[in-house]
Amino acid sequence: MTAIEAVYVIDINGHTIVDYRVSSSPPKLQSLIPLVIDPELNSPMTVGTSAKSNIEEISSSRLLFHQKHGNMIFLVPTSSNVSSLMPFEFINRFVEVLEVYFSTPLLPMKLENGLETVTLILNEMLDDGYPYETEPDPIRDLVPHGGLFSRLLSSGPKPGQSKLPTVPWRRATVRHTNNELFVDIVETLYVIVAPSRRVTRGAIPSSSSAFYSTSSHRIDSGSKPLLCRVEGTVFITSHLSGIPDIQLTIDTKQKLEFPSFHQCVDLKKWENNPGMLSFIPPDGKSLLASYTLENTDPGLVQADLRTGLGPNKDEFEARVWTMVSRDVKHIEGLSINVVCDGSTVRSVKNMRVTGGDFHLNDSGTGEWHFPGKTPLGWNATLRGTLQCDDDVEQIEFPRNLSLTYTVTGQVPSGTKVSSLKIVGSRGLGEGVKPYKGVRYTTRIGEYIVR
Repeated sequence: MTAIEAVYVIDINGHTIVDYRVSSSPPKLQSLIPLVIDPELNSPMTVGTSAKSNIEEISSSRLLFHQKHGNMIFLVPTSSNVSSLMPFEFINRFVEVLEVYFSTPLLPMKLENGLETVTLILNEMLDDGYPYETEPDPIRDLVPHGGLFSRLLSSGPKPGQSKLPTVPWRRATVRHTNNELFVDIVETLYVIVAPSRRVTRGAIPSSSSAFYSTSSHRIDSGSKPLLCRVEGTVFITSHLSGIPDIQLTIDTKQKLEFPSFHQCVDLKKWENNPGMLSFIPPDGKSLLASYTLENTDPGLVQADLRTGLGPNKDEFEARVWTMVSRDVKHIEGLSINVVCDGSTVRSVKNMRVTGGDFHLNDSGTGEWHFPGKTPLGWNATLRGTLQCDDDVEQIEFPRNLSLTYTVTGQVPSGTKVSSLKIVGSRGLGEGVKPYKGVRYTTRIGEYIVR
């Protein structure tokens, strides 16, 4: 039994788009559709929050891996002894290649009209049920646009075509009118912070409050992060003609212990000179490197939660403030969820708020939004008392704060590009000076003050 027995693609109504069979007797598509589409509601059942929810057991020896993308569902039946990561990674690579051929958004009609091309792509991507060639650029050399007829026409050598070295992940005939090279460093931040003070009933309440304060606040010793981790990615977007040699040098405040790299990166040069990435880039956008760092800076936005305040020790206070940075102009999309017990909390009384828009939704979560762009060196405070059902005698406080925001211009680890050079330009053309750019982005994976 082969690892991948077939690749099926259906729309959200269950209509067949792609039916590509690898083994001689794979599971029939019609028997798999009820596993991913609710027959009564006629809607996909693939909205799981984990990969495990997208794996179905067909039999003792077979599994079905499925994943929704746009208005389509990709189904990959496999033998039961395969690694669960392989089918999902194959689906992601397959979608990536399809987007190169058919552009985004990927629609069922595009695949139906180019079914011959889709079949040729799968012929190159799979070898006896195992992923073989999954990089878009070499597949574009093997499968021209237009299907089999175009492939036959393009199979012979072209007069006057220069011979350039063959690179597995890059086409040798890449040509661009506008030559450009961009680097995107994106870090996703995961933070858990203990509140600076939780006053229980019976204790003397603190008179300290940040309410209506105009000064910036710093995290005190009681609010140091319990967890502060970043997952970083380095993307390269190359629109360069020919086969260029690139040298990218990045400076990090912390050593990257276990980075992973695209196959184009020269690992020996990295080992001899950590921080230097030497490579021939794939054409278009690709993930060049990824890394994880622990105990990093918690970022430009920080928050605190205090409870047991006020004369009756029944008030809570949520604070949020931004630090100052010369590389960043503002914070975008700042939003804070004040998570409460939705089964008992009904409203917030005696509420005072110095900025933003706050309302309590039906699930008991207070949504504190700051529309537009939030400046640096700024702060806001929310204070009030949770109003509960009449039969609840115990004083209730928010369970935690959950923050989301985006920063452009800086990443928490302090990683920066110190140089970006084109050290070789075979086929680029004389006198061509490509435009180069670097961008830094911080995103929030999870930021909890509990």
